[in-house]
Order: sequence, then structure tokens, then C-alpha cells
Amino acid sequence: MKKILVLLLCVLLAGCGSSTLAWDDVKEKYSAYDSEAMKLAEEYTTFLKGDYLKIIYAVQNGIDTLTAGIKKDEEVTAEELYQNAAVLEYLTSSNNSIYADKLAKLAVRIKDLVEAAYSKASDFAAIKDEITAEIEEVNSWNDEQWQQVEKHRLIPWSEVVEEYEAMEENISDDLKSAKEISENDLEVYKETIDNNYTAIQNGVTELNKKNADAMYEAGLILQYYLEDLKGDSPEKAYRLAASACDYVKQCYGEAASSEYNFLTEVKSAEKWTLSVWNEITTLLRK
Repeated sequence: MKKILVLLLCVLLAGCGSSTLAWDDVKEKYSAYDSEAMKLAEEYTTFLKGDYLKIIYAVQNGIDTLTAGIKKDEEVTAEELYQNAAVLEYLTSSNNSIYADKLAKLAVRIKDLVEAAYSKASDFAAIKDEITAEIEEVNSWNDEQWQQVEKHRLIPWSEVVEEYEAMEENISDDLKSAKEISENDLEVYKETIDNNYTAIQNGVTELNKKNADAMYEAGLILQYYLEDLKGDSPEKAYRLAASACDYVKQCYGEAASSEYNFLTEVKSAEKWTLSVWNEITTLLRK
């Protein structure tokens, strides 16, 4: 009789050891992983293509071995997969590029897969296939695409303020006189602002500083020509120029100082015609 009881006890213990966990059993622990990942992502001043690919490689391996139904002593794969996904999500959350958005959505799907594994969800295999296809696409990205999601050290305004102050002091050097400036010249300065502001929207680094320089200089030059003019056209062009310089400062981390909203002004400027510059050049030649 004792032997039978011992055998029954062993069977019961074996059954308990092989039982799987439900998502509700672990979601509090995984919420803590999210908090840890957010802090870790914030600590990185640089995160380059190679760093991202290490995460992608680790995720790829984790997905290959993850199965639906996770036992208590087999959580390592799921935990590492979720932690990598959480770091990936927070690294890309503040970046506005389409490629960062793809990575952020991929990270969310990986987290969904971990939850589906605990829940033994019916769509587990489908999510897994979807993620595998998305990873294949990410692995095909070229250096230019990766540059849009790479995190580089942001340059603070304090490091460049003297350089930009010198630019302001010398802005009139070598410029055409007000009477010689053409509508096309002024349009080029506006286009310089239009063509560079998105490049620095996530902050200024060594890679995109030239965009900030060009935009700030164009804003200063337009202000130089427009500051003493009265009328609707020169006033709205001046608002664009002044807000462009303020926008550059904000991209360096400086608080806004202009009363104008750059994004509002630049969107409004998309509708301008050469008649705006024609009115301004007419006033400049008086």
C-alpha cells in the first residue's frame, strides 16, 4: 500500500511540475520588465545599426525556440524575448521616422507573441509567422534606412551657442544688397528651411548638424532682409524666418523663445506663390 501511495505522489508532483503558466500569473512581472527597459533605453546616448541587429538576432533565436504553453521552469526564452522587445520599443518610441515606427510595431507584436505563448492562443503560429516575415524585411535594410533609427548623442545648445551667435553677427557679410535681391533668391532661402527641418526634428547630432546650420542661416538671412518691412507678405515671411531659428534652438534642446509656432508657419508657407516675394522685393527696392 505504501508503494502505491508513493507512486501516486510522484505522479502528482510530476503533473504539477509540468503545468503551464497563464498570462495572469506573470503579467505583473512583465510589467516590471517594461519599466526596466524604459530606463535602460533612456540611458543609451548612442545606439547604432550593429546594436539594433544584436537585438534582432537575439529576437530571431528566441522566436525560433518559443512554443505555446510555458512551464514555470522554462520561462527564460519568453522573458529574454520580451525584454529585448521592450528595449526595442522604447528606443524607437520618440523617433518619428517610418523605419522607427516599423521597429516599434515589431516590438509590440513580439510582446503579443509572448503573451500568446502563455495563453496558448489559437493565433500563436500566425503571429510567429508574421514576426518572422517582418524581421526578414528589417534585415534587408540598407545603411541609409538604419541611419533614420540610429540614436546618436544629441548636441546641446550650450555647445553651439557661440558658433550661432557668430553666425548672427556676420550674417550680412557677402550678401547681396536689398535692391539686388531677387524673388528667386528669397524662395531659395525658404526652400532651405523647408528641406531641412524634418532632418533635425528628433534632435541635432553630428550627422545632421549641417541641416541645422543651413536652416538657421536661411532664417537669419530672411530676417535681415525683412526686419524693417511692413505689410502682409513681409510680416508672414518674417514669422517663418524667426520661428525657423527658434525651431533649430529647440532641436538643440533649448526652450522655445519665439511667439510663433514654426510648424504652423511652415505649413502655411507651402501655399505661398512668387507673388509674396514679388511684393517683398518691390518694397526692398524703394
